[in-house]
Amino acid sequence: MDSLPTHLNLALPDWVAPHVAAWPEAPGDEVRMRLVLGLARENVERDGGGPFAAAVFAEGRVIAVGVNRVLPEQNSLLHAEVLAIMLAEK
Repeated sequence: MDSLPTHLNLALPDWVAPHVAAWPEAPGDEVRMRLVLGLARENVERDGGGPFAAAVFAEGRVIAVGVNRVLPEQNSLLHAEVLAIMLAEK
């Protein structure tokens, strides 16, 4: 029997960090939604897996973000909200 997979290597696309860096603070719901919608839009424009993005905020700051990676990574669990939560817990 071939060896079983034992590791996953996950990363957000390279464009995500610069996009989020433009939003050092997100003090209210409208600003937060603009950030998330911008991520979703960019994910579509870059063929990243659809118009799906999520973010985790604390005290007006972005803690983590996620964009849909289901299609690019061929992994049905890699929804934007799942990635955002996983990265926030690191």
